[in-house]
Amino acid sequence: MLHAFTVILAGGVTVINDAAYLGKFSVTTDFLGLNGYYEKGEIVVVPKGDYKSAAKKIDHLMKDENLRKEMASKAQARVNNYTFANFWKKFEEEIFPLI
Repeated sequence: MLHAFTVILAGGVTVINDAAYLGKFSVTTDFLGLNGYYEKGEIVVVPKGDYKSAAKKIDHLMKDENLRKEMASKAQARVNNYTFANFWKKFEEEIFPLI
């Protein structure tokens, strides 16, 4: 299944995370902060308003089931790493030394 949508607010990353957690592939428009959550090859990001680019990428991906599965799997692995334990470990490693 393909999950395609446009994002207006940065809170839209929650929708992408939910889709990734469920193993769904996502195509989204770019928005502030998105690159802090996902890396290239995990989701597809297109410029806002560039419908031709979005359609072209969706068409390409719908023809390549293996690529869709690979990207969905990578995105799912990323969100499965978003746990409180991992957050706290990172906080201890990066923030505590600054205090």
